[in-house]
Amino acid sequence: MARTWTLAAVCLAVALLCAAASSAATYYVSINTGTDTNNGTSKANPWAHAPGMQTCRNTCSSTSINAGDQIIFMGNEVWHASNFELVFKGGSSGNPVYYGVDQTWFSGASWGRPVFDGDNSITLVGNHIVRTSSSYVTVDNIEMRDLMCPNANFGCAISFNGPSGGLVTYQNCWLHSWGIQGVDDSNHGGFVNTPRNGAKVLITHNTISNSEYYLATGNNGEAIFSDNSGNNDDVEVSFSVIHDLPASMLGVTSAHDNNIYNISRPTSMNTCTGGGNTLNVGNCDFAYLRTSGQHSNLWFAGTSSPSGAAYFYNNLIHDAAALAPIYATGCYGNTNISIYIYNNVWYAENDPIGGMGMIATDPSGGTGSCGKVYVYNNTLQSNLASKSIPIIVAGSRGGNPNINSLVIQNNHFIGTTATEMAYICAGPLGCDTITNFANDANNLAMTNAIATTQGYTQSNAYAPTALSDSTVGAGVVNPSPCTGCTNQDKDISGEPRPVSGAWNVGAYEFIGMIAKPTAPTALVAIVQ
Repeated sequence: MARTWTLAAVCLAVALLCAAASSAATYYVSINTGTDTNNGTSKANPWAHAPGMQTCRNTCSSTSINAGDQIIFMGNEVWHASNFELVFKGGSSGNPVYYGVDQTWFSGASWGRPVFDGDNSITLVGNHIVRTSSSYVTVDNIEMRDLMCPNANFGCAISFNGPSGGLVTYQNCWLHSWGIQGVDDSNHGGFVNTPRNGAKVLITHNTISNSEYYLATGNNGEAIFSDNSGNNDDVEVSFSVIHDLPASMLGVTSAHDNNIYNISRPTSMNTCTGGGNTLNVGNCDFAYLRTSGQHSNLWFAGTSSPSGAAYFYNNLIHDAAALAPIYATGCYGNTNISIYIYNNVWYAENDPIGGMGMIATDPSGGTGSCGKVYVYNNTLQSNLASKSIPIIVAGSRGGNPNINSLVIQNNHFIGTTATEMAYICAGPLGCDTITNFANDANNLAMTNAIATTQGYTQSNAYAPTALSDSTVGAGVVNPSPCTGCTNQDKDISGEPRPVSGAWNVGAYEFIGMIAKPTAPTALVAIVQ
């Protein structure tokens, strides 16, 4: 009898799971052919609006969205400012609510993304096009454009302020053409993330560009801003294209496999005066750059994360200014994290002012000896006639703490002069303030002229082309340990490290090191 009841219980559990799965609904939304009095459950009877839009009425408004449901927007159609903000509903682990597309359903001759258009309005509810207030949401293949963010607003096209824990995914979206009023540092445009403790936000396979406003004013804020200091959140940006902005990512805990270019302040903002800080690098000091109205960073790391670490790897960067550096602050907000920067290629660094360093380490924002920064196997190339500084180390200054550990290994520096392409230590005490400083001898600096003769050129993103090239087999056998570093044993192209013996210097492992077997000779054919 006991075995019979056990089997019955299993069958009942399976039945309940199947019933739950089958209860998930798909709803269709078409602004041109739909009406909110339809049931929305077929392409023939769509709603005009999605639940959570300001303009959703009647059946659309009264329908409950549950875990596993899908909201499908007709391709090529445009929803304008009066419909927003759209507040997404959440699902459950393994059963997110999906807001996206069916690429067989579209108006016109071929499929294109549905468009959420802010019409350059500053009167949207919440000042956002969309907002995620729940966890377990997937947003897919939506174009969001033309939004003007009010002054001192920590939000623009997308805002996330969901509950603790859970997962929110933005994928395959195109975000572009936004501006912000004013230039104070409270303005953060683009993907805006204000998470709660323990949340996971995945931003993957998106294109985030702002050439429209950038060329006109440069006043657009960051592509992605995560205000997660002290919240122990995990914000990951991957496989995305980010370009034509004064800054790309702030507070992101993991950034990898991205294509990032044209990141710099516009020419109109290149005059640096004031700031009042004794640490001057080039013509601008750190304090001015922080208060001039823009966080000009490719990636700013230093906020808390669940793993106690932040990662920047496998990114291809070009035509960016070092006023927008990879900025590692392991003590920011009184945190104490480890920051790993590896397998990145940055070429055509073109900062018109110079001096901030392509990778900057700074201990500001904490107390005592805190923060660990590991910089290894990066390829950094500059076109500047002077001030070609790949890595700048800001020592303790103004009462700020010391960096606990700094390791710089296996990096390939290419610039106008080999002597300039090396790390420097800035600040009142310089590198003497670093508790554990290891600058391994396996970093390689060379001029652009020498690099060209060896085949390191922009056309191949400064990868080695021959076994005799200087970076091949010139690194340490085991770079600094990296707990939790994805693909640490591979190069930026996914080739294994090492191919043979020591690692290559730089972001690439030359696979030509693998010797091909010699063809046998003096063979005799035996005919039977």
